[in-house]
Amino acid sequence: MGTGSTNLAARAGRWSAEHWKTATAIWLVFVVLAVGLGRAAGVVKLEDSEVGTGETAKAQQILQRAGFETAANESVLVQSRTLTAADPAFRAAVRDVAGTLRGIRRVQNVRVGLPGQVSADRHSELVQFELRGTLVKSPDRVQPVLDAVARLQRAHPQLTVAEFGYASSTHELNKTIGKDFQKAERLSVPITFVILLFAFGAFVAAGVPVLLAFTAVLGSIGLMQTASHVFHAADATQSVMLLMGMAVGVDYSLF
Repeated sequence: MGTGSTNLAARAGRWSAEHWKTATAIWLVFVVLAVGLGRAAGVVKLEDSEVGTGETAKAQQILQRAGFETAANESVLVQSRTLTAADPAFRAAVRDVAGTLRGIRRVQNVRVGLPGQVSADRHSELVQFELRGTLVKSPDRVQPVLDAVARLQRAHPQLTVAEFGYASSTHELNKTIGKDFQKAERLSVPITFVILLFAFGAFVAAGVPVLLAFTAVLGSIGLMQTASHVFHAADATQSVMLLMGMAVGVDYSLF
């Protein structure tokens, strides 16, 4: 018996070529089911204790098992080059910041007027607070506070009113990285198609590998979302799968 009759890949390829309509229908049904299952299941992201390494990761795992909830500490800086912390306009801005923060549901433990919160030159003052919930979830919950701080900045244009801390900085970093990956995602498919179009000179020859690769990526992402309930996924997992999957998928389609 020859190798061609016993090799699974060869037999699958031969059957697919002979029954290409059935093979295409089965593949599309599989992709739709995988995507639907993934959307229904959702994605479970990595915890901080899973991202860390060494003794840091060990300490985070101990804290997580013990049930401790570490809140995210944030600060709003009120600063002026001309006014000092004693000037009425400066004091009004600080009171406005503290009052606005206390009115936000996810904010707790607002601290203002404590020792060490005013700079030595009296031109800067901090209003400190905590975000309710765990540290891990805080970047996803900080947007209402950032919006409120932006409104406070517009209300006091003569001063600098800005927020910083773990939640706000991580939120901005994730947003920046997300935008970069989204841009790469939007460009990867059309660029791949254009390159193959120049290489083969025909829409069908260029489109088939791209279509196969893209549907394979969609199905894989659906399976990843389901598997993330057992093996947690990183923030960039989906974007990396698309970028690498398109390259490998097109390569194997051509092969």
